[in-house]
Amino acid sequence: ATNVGTSQGDTVGSRAALARWITAPENPWFAQAIVNRVWGQLMGQGIVEPVDDFGQGNPPSHPELLDLLAAQFTASQFDLTFLYQAICRTQAYQRTSRTTAAGQDQPQLFARMAIKPLTGEQFFAVFVQATGYQSGRLTRQGDQDPLRRSLVNQFSGSGRYADPETSVSQALTLMNGGFVHEATSAERSPVVRLLVEDHSQSAARQVEELYLLALGRLPTSDESRVLTAHLEQGEPAGRTSRRGDVLWALLDTAEFRWKHGGRPPR
Repeated sequence: ATNVGTSQGDTVGSRAALARWITAPENPWFAQAIVNRVWGQLMGQGIVEPVDDFGQGNPPSHPELLDLLAAQFTASQFDLTFLYQAICRTQAYQRTSRTTAAGQDQPQLFARMAIKPLTGEQFFAVFVQATGYQSGRLTRQGDQDPLRRSLVNQFSGSGRYADPETSVSQALTLMNGGFVHEATSAERSPVVRLLVEDHSQSAARQVEELYLLALGRLPTSDESRVLTAHLEQGEPAGRTSRRGDVLWALLDTAEFRWKHGGRPPR
């Protein structure tokens, strides 16, 4: 577009022409780039890795897969919902992140799900859900919400999709930050209060409830045994705070902060 910028009309026309060329069905590069980036986001590793480094010197690990997904994405008229659904329905996406066989350590094979960090927005959402703060100042919408602003700033990843990391400030926020303290305190935590008020549940069942809230799974037999004993020990007056201790410990785990597939063995 040699006439780009000569006039407002020419500039707009050139941009429209460029957009039409980029998204033309006969241009394979646009569909492949989008497919590869979405695959990398969901799988932790692009078919071409790094995801933005297409070239003869960096061939795709699975060229037939890239071509097939790109062709289907183009046929759907670049429907991102279709693309996300197609990848999420694959066996590769639904695999566990645990190593179940030899030779699964090469990420480009997609033999197991990669462990990926949550985005800041995702971490804010799961923190609010796990701690029971569904209303009030902790869930106000917008950038002025102090919890949202703090967690999004602290936990927005800066590395590759599959590079889980925990900074010193993140660790301190989870260990002794004001919001975490409030969310796990016996006096203010709605989760702890509900467990205290429900006298029908055993200590083992309460541990299961906390695991389901924080990690979305039941505890292993060893986890259940250790934490049930922790809740049952000492005077009954101290059991309320120990429920908060269990929730605090779960919020501090790497499992709470990172996305992964499958469950640990029972």
